[in-house]
Amino acid sequence: MVNATSTLLPIELYIAILAAVPSSKDAPSERTLLNCAQAHPLLRAAARSPAVWKTPYLVRYTHADAARERERRAAFGENWRELYAARQRRDREGLALVALGAIARRGMVDTFVRAVVPDQQRAVDFETALASLSAFFDVSLQEVNEQLEEVCGACKEQLVAEGTPLDPQAPNYDFWNLCAKIRDAIHGLGFGVADGSNFHRVMNQFPHFFLQPANRRTIPISLVYVYVAVARRLGIAASPANFPGVVQVHIQPPGGEPFRLLDMRGTEPPSANPVLPYPALGLLTPHADADDFLHPAAPATMLSRSCNNIRAFISHEISHSTVTSRDMYSSALYGVSCWLVIQGQLDHAPPTPPDTKPLDYTAVLLDALCPNITHAIGPAIAAHYRGRVEEEEQQARDVNMRSLSPNVQFFVGLPMVHKRYNYAGIIYGWDSTCLASEGWIQTMQVDSLTHGRDQPFYHVLPVDGQPRYVAQENITPAQSTHWSAIHRAHPSFSRYFTGVEQDSVTGHVRLKVSQELLDAYPDDDGFGASWIQTDSTQVIADAEFSS
Repeated sequence: MVNATSTLLPIELYIAILAAVPSSKDAPSERTLLNCAQAHPLLRAAARSPAVWKTPYLVRYTHADAARERERRAAFGENWRELYAARQRRDREGLALVALGAIARRGMVDTFVRAVVPDQQRAVDFETALASLSAFFDVSLQEVNEQLEEVCGACKEQLVAEGTPLDPQAPNYDFWNLCAKIRDAIHGLGFGVADGSNFHRVMNQFPHFFLQPANRRTIPISLVYVYVAVARRLGIAASPANFPGVVQVHIQPPGGEPFRLLDMRGTEPPSANPVLPYPALGLLTPHADADDFLHPAAPATMLSRSCNNIRAFISHEISHSTVTSRDMYSSALYGVSCWLVIQGQLDHAPPTPPDTKPLDYTAVLLDALCPNITHAIGPAIAAHYRGRVEEEEQQARDVNMRSLSPNVQFFVGLPMVHKRYNYAGIIYGWDSTCLASEGWIQTMQVDSLTHGRDQPFYHVLPVDGQPRYVAQENITPAQSTHWSAIHRAHPSFSRYFTGVEQDSVTGHVRLKVSQELLDAYPDDDGFGASWIQTDSTQVIADAEFSS
């Protein structure tokens, strides 16, 4: 009888065999390695060798952010197994962030609904209502609460250090003095009114932003938010008052004493006799008297005020040429539109999530928002979202082959400039003919173009706006001066592109595309690699539409 162990090969041979196993995206060799890891100890040891993971790593991760790849190589060198594991962790983290953001926004919808349903208003407080807005930037209520608890703890420590009595039973406890000292402590942590263009920053409406130490110069409603949170944790009945012009803090002392209003902008003591500013008298109606401005405001009222601020601040930034990020505007306006729909204001387009929130059509809008639209138009909105989901699923299944579309002259990853409007952008998709709706074609006068609707159309991510759909005859390849600005302006950039490549001779630039675009446009990567080495004059000449 032959001893079984005598038939085993040296581990070096097993490593060589496993390293030679062919790998592709359709048949990845890591499956073989994982199976070996569950077999004989010798095979398991061979499958754990860094050398056998080189091919799986290079096949699976053909594109990478150059800076992050350098960091990984510095950390792991030629240990391909550790490099593979590091990329796997990053993949999981990216998916988790997208999913967690969608979960946070589902919770936001629930908060919005409870804020407007009459018999549930008391279940939502001002702190929770305003914090829910941060979900549109993938920040959960729990994360905002953690930030807020840190601020409240620091305020309490400061009050104690100054000797301010916090216990109502203390012999020298002074209720109104404590109320003023809370404001002082908040100011001492860096909170205050922003000046200049910083006052109109759109992000001043979102708690996760203005609670950060670097962003605490903000607007009055946000300062009131912080004060209310601190005061309530110290047993003080504080609430926002929807005071005209500037939101105030409504403070109701114990024992039936009249309320007072506190202005967070300065150091004046709480006012026992607040007077409405003269312009506010024009706001009074039989259904809105002075008490509506002086007494605690409902969470829904403050949400509406914040959403009005968001829209006004976006308009201000655009008109004053202080635009920071169009994708930030998209996220903010997405939140505003969700609130308006839940309130029943349906005289605008349905909420549309940015490209960076791909799960929202199903997880947030169809599953959470639409069931709470009581208006008759609700089913039509749900049908619109189902159509978008089906469209995205179909796009994911589609593969666009250049060999089947000989008139397509450009490629995904190409920096371009619009011939007519002179804006810069990057191509992230194309259709062999115009696939827009007939209404859009008529509105944009597509048939008046030289080659009309039958020429290729390109999906373009521009520097200064939402994604555009551009005819081939309006595209000119660009040099390397615009792609970085698009990167800064669009968080969705990283969904489509993973790096940049520039030819040292021609100076031409192309963006390396993500796996998503590689799968959808499998020929474009090779075409782009050849293009950057081609003389620019020839390329532009060849780009003319051929019939």
